[in-house]
Amino acid sequence: LEQATVLLHQNRRVVETFIASGAIAEGAWVSLDLGQAADGDKSLFVVEADTDAAGDPEAVIGVAIEGGAAAAGDRVQVQIAGLVGAKVDGTSPNIAIGDALFASTAAGVAVALTDATGANIKGVIGTACEAASGATTVLCLITRKF
Repeated sequence: LEQATVLLHQNRRVVETFIASGAIAEGAWVSLDLGQAADGDKSLFVVEADTDAAGDPEAVIGVAIEGGAAAAGDRVQVQIAGLVGAKVDGTSPNIAIGDALFASTAAGVAVALTDATGANIKGVIGTACEAASGATTVLCLITRKF
């Protein structure tokens, strides 16, 4: 069996359904859309995750999976725990197996947590299970936060 098929059938992942506030690519890290006016919508709508103006990640919850890109208003499956293929940028610094991942300034992409990104442990969104030296998709571990 292929690696993806084996992972799918191990049933060790947790997936929730949300509504896309805008375009979301498959494999992109997503966060709750805290810009929604209604409090209930803040936990229903998601956007591609990135860091805010202060460099802090905002409510990153998981990775968009299955079915390719989602447009605004579409339902999107988000894996909130387990092993998943997710977008990373290991250009600078390179990402090593076991590195903690942090939301980058590029929407939907994670980078290795370093002193430059800040030692803020609350910002960790996952763990790299494969190395990366460029912009790519690698296997990551998400630990459920909610």
